[in-house]
Amino acid sequence: MYPRNAHILLIDSDPTSRQELTNPLIRCDYQVSHVGSAREGMEKIFQSSPDVILLARKLPDMDGLLFCAELKNDLVLRHIPLILIDFEPLLEGELAARESGADDYLHKPVSIGELDGRIQQILRQGTMGFNCHPVTGLPGYDAVYRKVQETLEKGRPFAICFLDLHQFRHFNQRYGYSRGDELLRRVSRQVVEVLQTGNRYLDFFGHLGADDFVLVTDPDRAEELCSKIVERFEEFVTDFYEPSDLERGYILTRRRDGKETSHGRIFLSIAIITQEAGRPGHVARIVEQGSELLALAKKEKRSRWVKERRRSLTSLPSIAAEGPAQVADESRSKPFSLRRPTQALAEHFKRFREIIQAQSLQIHFQPIVHLDTGYVFGYEALVRGPLDTYFESPVILFSLARKLDMELVLDLICLRKLQKAVASIPSSKKVFFNVSPSSFSNPMFREFCDRAAEDLVPERVVLEVTRKRRIREYPKFREAAAYFKARGYNLAVDDARAGTLSLRTILELEPDYIKTDITVTRDIHNDASKQRIFRQFRAFCTRKQIEIIPEGVESELEKDYLRKNGARLGQGFLFSPPAPLPI
Repeated sequence: MYPRNAHILLIDSDPTSRQELTNPLIRCDYQVSHVGSAREGMEKIFQSSPDVILLARKLPDMDGLLFCAELKNDLVLRHIPLILIDFEPLLEGELAARESGADDYLHKPVSIGELDGRIQQILRQGTMGFNCHPVTGLPGYDAVYRKVQETLEKGRPFAICFLDLHQFRHFNQRYGYSRGDELLRRVSRQVVEVLQTGNRYLDFFGHLGADDFVLVTDPDRAEELCSKIVERFEEFVTDFYEPSDLERGYILTRRRDGKETSHGRIFLSIAIITQEAGRPGHVARIVEQGSELLALAKKEKRSRWVKERRRSLTSLPSIAAEGPAQVADESRSKPFSLRRPTQALAEHFKRFREIIQAQSLQIHFQPIVHLDTGYVFGYEALVRGPLDTYFESPVILFSLARKLDMELVLDLICLRKLQKAVASIPSSKKVFFNVSPSSFSNPMFREFCDRAAEDLVPERVVLEVTRKRRIREYPKFREAAAYFKARGYNLAVDDARAGTLSLRTILELEPDYIKTDITVTRDIHNDASKQRIFRQFRAFCTRKQIEIIPEGVESELEKDYLRKNGARLGQGFLFSPPAPLPI
């Protein structure tokens, strides 16, 4: 019997239902806390990291299925077992729950005896999975987390490598979970053999769960090891496919509605994070960086690794070096570094301050259009540095602003530029303006908006808060959101995609618009996983009466899919690149 002091978090908006479950669970000696909304649930998860989550499907601010899917897409929180509870018939409800990532499903009304048994079972499985993965025998989630945390705390140079098998879910659908488990065991054995061949017995290799692995090693050997791992993987992975599938070049799976879909072969993506000096970061930040790099590694749809180097917290944004698909070509096995020397870095800081002082920035506008007619709905204001210079890129500008703690200054200058340019935009069109979460919560930003209200006209301005920057103080963030809404501004979440960073920003902001990230839009017409993410966002937006705006639309096929599947508006180079002034 698993110890009965486990912490159970119940997320259910129905007070009667909460009481019916809470009191009997307490009598079973569980520690029980309960909340009534998805936002409160996310806050509680971050605060207390419960042992098990009991989640009702019907919540006032989000569908439980979407909440579950977002939670299970987060590498830091996905290990928490979750039981979904709903009124749906058992078969239909369990299918939907499993598809969203839930560990178990119960039909209301819930039998306490059955619930207790499910909790006990899931905790036993979880304990085994955290310490030792049942399929591969590698260290599980808890051991991986402790090792990464210990590595960061030591402060010495390190390399943390995140390994992901892309298309693994579709492989399981095609060939069954037994063969999928066999593939996971083969991958783990091959990696261990690579480490042993190089006498890397002190390295750490763990299995986070599903198709995610973590390798901790020395930074000077990481590239060589990952190149060998990629090479070994490419040598054996085709052995797991039927000859007919290899000859065809793709596999076929059948969706729940009976339609067949095609998927490419599994490939191995590796993200290498190193820190050669400076203060160690937090585990969550390292995982976040790993997820971003893995997304980059997957873009070419082949086995490869990419690497991010970080020297200190005062350095320029790191440059990701691309790793080879194979190591036979020596020239490709040694990626180059674009890091700049300290003197050049100081020059960049100096030049950036000069640009800020002279306010030599320009505002470009990109239209947001109606997908069915092509008519312009509004424009997004995008800042650019001096033309044909290193600082023209907004990525460089805002990265330097963060390093120098000048995000608010940069945002205010951009807002002044918009204040002057907004008269060139037809009054019937919305104007979208990007703002960092720190500036959004700053009283100085509010004061400037109040002074500029006559020119900006709050009713036509949409403040876009990017989900790429972590929100540090949620009470201030919520207060700012209420302030701007009361004055007539519309709010938007920018660059939304799967993950709890998007989820929590959406819950806290309660936006009028959600702009889905370009990574969701790109090739969405033939990518089932992106279609699933988009459907979840669309369903959520429909329930909450939020307008969804896909960004990064670059082809007619993408536009047609989005239009046919519920998107009314869109933005991207297919319609127009950013330009100094709207035409």
